[in-house]
Amino acid sequence: MNKIEKKILTSEFIKKKKISIKEDVDSIFVGGKEDMINFFSHYVYWNGVFAGCVTNLASNFHLFVNKPGFSGKTPPPEDIMTFFKQKGHKVAGLIFAAAEDEYADDSAVVSDLRVCHKDMAWHFLKELYTYYNKDIKKRKIEFFAEEINNAIMRGYRVDRGALCSDLYRGLGFHIGSEKIASFEFDYLTKKMNKEYPELVKFLKNKELVPGINAFSWLEVHSSVEEEHFGYALEAANIIIDYFDKKDLQRNPFQFIKEGFVEFSNLQNIFFDHYSGIEEVKVI
Repeated sequence: MNKIEKKILTSEFIKKKKISIKEDVDSIFVGGKEDMINFFSHYVYWNGVFAGCVTNLASNFHLFVNKPGFSGKTPPPEDIMTFFKQKGHKVAGLIFAAAEDEYADDSAVVSDLRVCHKDMAWHFLKELYTYYNKDIKKRKIEFFAEEINNAIMRGYRVDRGALCSDLYRGLGFHIGSEKIASFEFDYLTKKMNKEYPELVKFLKNKELVPGINAFSWLEVHSSVEEEHFGYALEAANIIIDYFDKKDLQRNPFQFIKEGFVEFSNLQNIFFDHYSGIEEVKVI
């Protein structure tokens, strides 16, 4: 583990978060196929905004020194502006690494096919509905899910970014989303294989393009999120290393950690809602 990872991802946090996800998913699956389908319907919806949010955050880091919001206002201190001039694009690139996969998965056998993860998610959901002879056109999205996605966009600081503290929190939020998603997808993939083996077999036989089937969305995210998490940590380390010796009132790490905790709590709220667990587990 690097220094940022050690400070955020304590063994206690990892243990609690994995237990929390397991309890929520187990509770959802105990409710039967209708609860499972409803959960995945909203889980696909929830995951639908992340790629755009990641792209926006990367853009805000890259364009920070060019923001029109500084016009007529006191600009950030010189050392902060120097950092963004020298390193902002590097941080942006490491954040954008997650979006590269989201907009063009490399599992496709045909090299020039650009398959978005959102397309893979939608293919998974359509075939899930087909397996149970359900009409996906009658699918309804709860107002709760719309509100939680609005919170995701706020967490990623969409339409924000005039303050560097907003960007640091957004990066922490991104770190949290990538790491915790790896826990989610890993357990969901295992749970589906265990509880619904015939459904999984059906989904794997439903090809989207050569190399990608209707179950690929779950399987791919069981591993790729860890890679994205590594890039996000590297971005955070660039920031921390630069400002480590600066005499700042608040170290950027504190903002990064706040963003990480913000996502963790939001993820609890989403999963608890569909599992029927009423308490919000603040981790």
